[in-house]
Amino acid sequence: MFIDFEKPNRLRISGEASVMRDDPLISEYPQAQFVVRVAVSELFLNCPRYIPKLQRVSRSPFVPVPGRETPFPNWKQIDFVRDTLPERDRRKALEMPAIDITDYIRTIERSKSRKAALLMA
Repeated sequence: MFIDFEKPNRLRISGEASVMRDDPLISEYPQAQFVVRVAVSELFLNCPRYIPKLQRVSRSPFVPVPGRETPFPNWKQIDFVRDTLPERDRRKALEMPAIDITDYIRTIERSKSRKAALLMA
């Protein structure tokens, strides 16, 4: 299912997906590890009636951009998460100090407070 929240629209597809490491398209997407291709068998436009209209405020810093290193998200440093990560992320996470879930939640709450203050200003 694909949902566009800026111009409320919803598209549902059914099909068979394949995941490939060596797909020719991979060079088109910075830092991509795989390409997922879907052989579509059915396509449905869904009524957008209940999709809330949202506006993009900013682009996530975690979206890869050519020529810029993508920041390492702090959730990957949570103590019980680090051992579940793929090898390259696990190595990087283990080089950084571990955080517990309480610290991570505090970080999110502080971030929400800062964003709310900016919107009020």
